[in-house]
Amino acid sequence: MKFIKTFLIILITLFSTGSLSALDSLERISFDIAQKQLDAYNSKNLDVFLSAYTNDVEVYIFPDSLIYKGIENMRKVYKDFFERSPKVICRLINRIVNGKFVIDFEFITNHHSGIDFEAVAMYRIENGLIKKVWFLPKKQLI
Repeated sequence: MKFIKTFLIILITLFSTGSLSALDSLERISFDIAQKQLDAYNSKNLDVFLSAYTNDVEVYIFPDSLIYKGIENMRKVYKDFFERSPKVICRLINRIVNGKFVIDFEFITNHHSGIDFEAVAMYRIENGLIKKVWFLPKKQLI
């Protein structure tokens, strides 16, 4: 737990951009694709959600435990998840954008487990799409 808090403090210190208007074009693209997938997640629009990711997307528990790879595996995971949690909502608490990296601190409610929780997701953007995702371990309920 101490590691995660220290890690987040370091990331915030290193990557904080201060203002959305200060984002350069790469950061704007990164911000927009992260927002697109968040909006689609909250509306449970699976096709739009998946369109934010590369076909060979990789999803990890931070730092390097691969959960799954590929858009078809992601489709299966989130199709089942949205069916089990039709009212789930992810509220963005804070977003850090640094070039091709986006770090979202989120609060998840209406999860099928009945538990509301905080989550941290990190995205690496390539060619305008999300190529890699890391979830920081806390309570992984997907």
